[in-house]
Amino acid sequence: MCPRPRFAPRLRPMFRHPCACVLMSVALAAATVVTSPAHADEFVNRVNALVRKAKDDKRSDLVLLPLLPALQPPPSVLRDQYQAALFGRHAPNWTECVAWAQAEPQKKIIESFTKITEDGLDPQKGFVFGLPYGADLAGPELVTKEMYVELGDPPTLAAAKFLYMDELEIVGILMHVESSRLAADGDIMGAIDNMRRWLVFTRQMADRPMLREKKWAMESMLAAFERICDLAYVDFRAEQHKTEPSKLRDLINSAGERSLYLDRIKLPEGDFIAREQLISRVITEKGGPNPETFAPTMARIGAVDRPLRLFSSAAHWDQARILHAGWYDCNDSLKGLVSDWQRRWSLPPFDNYQATRSFWEVRVRNRPRLAVISIGLEDVPSLFPLRRHIDAYQAGARMSLAAYAYFLREKTIPISLSAITPAYSRRVDIDPYSSRGRDIQYFRPEIDTPKDDRGNPKPFELKLFPLPPRPELRVRLDSTHFVVYSVGPDDKPDLALDCTQGQPGKSGDYLFWPPELALERQRLLDSGELK
Repeated sequence: MCPRPRFAPRLRPMFRHPCACVLMSVALAAATVVTSPAHADEFVNRVNALVRKAKDDKRSDLVLLPLLPALQPPPSVLRDQYQAALFGRHAPNWTECVAWAQAEPQKKIIESFTKITEDGLDPQKGFVFGLPYGADLAGPELVTKEMYVELGDPPTLAAAKFLYMDELEIVGILMHVESSRLAADGDIMGAIDNMRRWLVFTRQMADRPMLREKKWAMESMLAAFERICDLAYVDFRAEQHKTEPSKLRDLINSAGERSLYLDRIKLPEGDFIAREQLISRVITEKGGPNPETFAPTMARIGAVDRPLRLFSSAAHWDQARILHAGWYDCNDSLKGLVSDWQRRWSLPPFDNYQATRSFWEVRVRNRPRLAVISIGLEDVPSLFPLRRHIDAYQAGARMSLAAYAYFLREKTIPISLSAITPAYSRRVDIDPYSSRGRDIQYFRPEIDTPKDDRGNPKPFELKLFPLPPRPELRVRLDSTHFVVYSVGPDDKPDLALDCTQGQPGKSGDYLFWPPELALERQRLLDSGELK
């Protein structure tokens, strides 16, 4: 899901490696550009104009980023957010995990979320992650602490180094551990509220105009929704329930359809501008690839996270230059690509145009002659299904929590989702995957599912096919459960018998409750892999 963080000191000085002299020569070549610095800065200025503006006292980056250099590395067992959420309080060395989360540097970070999420995502009052791109505008404190986006010299957007992103993933791990700690202490609503705050912050990050930040943020949002359901579900299956239905109802009402402003999330427009800048750097105007700048600049971009490949990469790009497209084809292709993506992003998911093959698939992807366009944009297509996952999980989580709140107060599982209205939700949410506007799906195993020939309940088993590398699961559920799900991309309700979790091109439903996370954890507990 989220990339495994690299929590190691950064080696900024240039000559700490034996190959430094070679790397330096290639880097100097990359700095030789035909365009003037003023022209290059024009693209950076355009991207910074896309950053949501806010007063300094409403910028979450100015609150959070100065705290991150003191962040201590987590226990090695916690590799990423998914691992931290999956293990919960059953994590190996749980005592060590709690001690890490409660250490002073980590406590300060957790406490900061109370401030930076206090007004939710209100466009007028809410906090904004307003960090500009480049050292010049980031401010000396953040630059000194290496908590900014480095663009290099000359500033090159496609070669941006997001120096704070590894630490943000560690913060995500921390927030999941803190929720596990609170839940283990019996404070289920505190655990859920902590994860709600993480959801609000990652939604702030989803407004960033660069792909690296946006994709991480959206993946983290989806993980936060699943964890909120997971925390409630674990309480549902416990002998004694610690969740208060009135507080759960307040959370459900505050998490309405517009609370996350999902329609405000845009495509990574900063990366599109970055390709305009790249064309201006490596393609001669109205001509072909520039022999002086093409190879070193492309090598620099390809080696952002792997600097030791800079020299070999430069040799590769020098050969690729010969067959690469020229100025007219590059600009036309970029315009066509962006236009097609923007159109798909703005159209409803069931519009006929969405079923056609994209410009990316037909004209750009795996085309070496358009590498200047495609390099670094490979993950953009994944944002389309990811946005639908988030939209669906927001509805699925609300309905799951509402059904649980009903159970807590009435001491019985609701007959249908209509029973939760209006006490716990004003209405039943619409399924974003349904072209017919169906409600989110709900049933009670062995009660609402097919019976045998004599009318007796048949054992119910759902099959779960999550995204790799998560394993497939077969789970039996009895009448003490309830199931909340979406019809999924195939738009066909199938009683959650085959849950493919929204994977494009695969038929099956999208399961929200019981949460996939909880079912996988239970498998690990049953097999003895967790204790």
